[in-house]
Amino acid sequence: MSVNIVPMPAWMRRTRFRPDPAPVFPDGEPDPDDIALALALFEELDPESQEWYGGTEFVARLEDRSKSANGAADAHARSEKDRKGA
Repeated sequence: MSVNIVPMPAWMRRTRFRPDPAPVFPDGEPDPDDIALALALFEELDPESQEWYGGTEFVARLEDRSKSANGAADAHARSEKDRKGA
């Protein structure tokens, strides 16, 4: 899966109205490792680029997705274990 976190382009910094950033996960639903990579890349951005992505709300949404993804993976592992144990 690809993760798309890039700095805000220079031309956009000079405009008042800015288009939204491209989707962070263009290939579909991310797994927990993809989300961790996106958070790490986000932390490396300059403050203006971080705000362009949504700032602290963006981080909170990714952390919520990570918790959901981890919960779904745990539930799947438990169901597989139950299926094999039966």
